[in-house]
Amino acid sequence: SSDLMAYSREKQVKIASHQWSKAQTDAYVAFLATSPPVPAVGLALWLKADARVTADGSGNVSEWDDQTSSISVTQNGSAQPTYISSDVNGKPAVRFNGSQWLYNPSSLGSAVNNDVSIIVVATTSNPTIDQAAMVLGTYGTNGGSRDPGYNVSVQTSDYYGFAVHGGSVPAANTFVEEASTLDSSRSTVTLYQNGTLTGSGTVSGVVDVTPGITVGSFSNG
Repeated sequence: SSDLMAYSREKQVKIASHQWSKAQTDAYVAFLATSPPVPAVGLALWLKADARVTADGSGNVSEWDDQTSSISVTQNGSAQPTYISSDVNGKPAVRFNGSQWLYNPSSLGSAVNNDVSIIVVATTSNPTIDQAAMVLGTYGTNGGSRDPGYNVSVQTSDYYGFAVHGGSVPAANTFVEEASTLDSSRSTVTLYQNGTLTGSGTVSGVVDVTPGITVGSFSNG
């Protein structure tokens, strides 16, 4: 349609790919105007499914590379997750079955010890069981890990031994943005879902993050 030709080349590609109408394209433009891209400055780790994912012909993921540095999380054998080139809304995704994960034994450094935010965009087929999307640090070390997830049907931000709960978990198979923050004093935790504040609380005994980066961490149930 000629009235769509006023959009940039990038948006023209989106229009052709998704077969959008002018109203749908305008809605996308409005969304971009109020939702700026992820700022790279200050990020300690950024994993995105549409870039730097290494998978074989069957979709088995052996490596996922960080966007901000040289950090990679890797796996081999049956514990490898699956790369899906076209998932919800045609976007790529990395799928974990609860017994699959990617790992790096290193640490993200002192930057994540204080005043840290963890944001995960994901979905789960069973949100009512105990699960974590990722763990920074060695899970099982009191106060030395950071992992957002779900526990007993509510959001949780767990520091192993010290946890804060937020709102109810989403419906199964629903993509959501989950976020948790820990302030610089390591005492206040705040939880969000899709940008909305869902809970906050205090913790004590949180120590420096131990080494280890695990993605697609675990699912118990």
